[in-house]
Amino acid sequence: PYRTRNHPTGAATAALIFNIRLMVFRSIMTALLRRDNMKMIKLSLKEARMCFSEFKITRKDKVLKKYRGRQEEAVIPDGVTRIDDKAFYGCASIKRVIVPDSVKSIGWAAFSDCENLENIVLPESVNAVGNNAFNGCKNLKNVTIKGSISKLSLGMFFGCGSLESITIPDGVTRVEEGAFGNCSSLKSITFPASIRYIEYGAYEGCSSLVEIVYGGTRAQWKRVKKMDTKFIPLKCTDDVPDSAGEGGDTAAN
Repeated sequence: PYRTRNHPTGAATAALIFNIRLMVFRSIMTALLRRDNMKMIKLSLKEARMCFSEFKITRKDKVLKKYRGRQEEAVIPDGVTRIDDKAFYGCASIKRVIVPDSVKSIGWAAFSDCENLENIVLPESVNAVGNNAFNGCKNLKNVTIKGSISKLSLGMFFGCGSLESITIPDGVTRVEEGAFGNCSSLKSITFPASIRYIEYGAYEGCSSLVEIVYGGTRAQWKRVKKMDTKFIPLKCTDDVPDSAGEGGDTAAN
C-alpha cells in the first residue's frame, strides 16, 4: 500500500509514544529529586539556624557568650575558642556538653548551677578554667580533664554532690580553696606528681573522702605545701603491699 513519508508506520508510532512517555517520566523524576533536594537543603539550613540560635557566639573571636537552648545535650559548635563567664549558668535542662577541641579556655561560673549536668570532658586544647566553673552541678558524676591546665581554680567543683572520684591530670601544680568543697560523695582524689600546693579547704566538707592517691613518692608528698590537715589515708608510688594500714602515713603528713 501507499505510504507517504509524513505518516509513520505503526511500529514507529509506538516507539515515538514510548520515547515521549520516557521523557515525561524523566522530567517528573528530575522535578521530584530537585524538590526533595531543596527540602533537604532547607532542612539543613533550618537545623543550622536552630543550632546557632542556641548559641550566642561573637563573630570575630568566636567566644561563646550564652547558651539559649533547652536540649539535654549541648554540642558546642567547632571553632568556638572560649566558653565565656556564666555562658551556661543555671541551664537546668542539659545533662551532657560536648566541648570541641577548638576551645582553649572556660570562664568564671561557666557551667555553675547546671543541676542536671552529668558528664563533662575537657579536651586537651583547654588550658585555663575559671573560678566556680562547675559550682553547684549537683548531679555531675563523671569528669575527664585532658587539658593542660596548671591549676584547679577556686570553687571549681564546689557542691558537686554526686562526684565520687576525680583524677587530676599531670601538669596541675595547684588546687585552690574549695575546689572540691562540699562534694559529699567524693571518695577518692588522685593527685599527679606535679602538684606543689593544696590550699586550705580544697576538699572541706568532703565527708565521704577516704583515700588520696599521689603519683609520686612519700618523700615528694611531704614537700607539697598542704594547708589542709585532714587525716585521710594516702597511697604513693613507693608504697609496699600492706604497708598503708593502721599506723601508716596520712595525707596530712
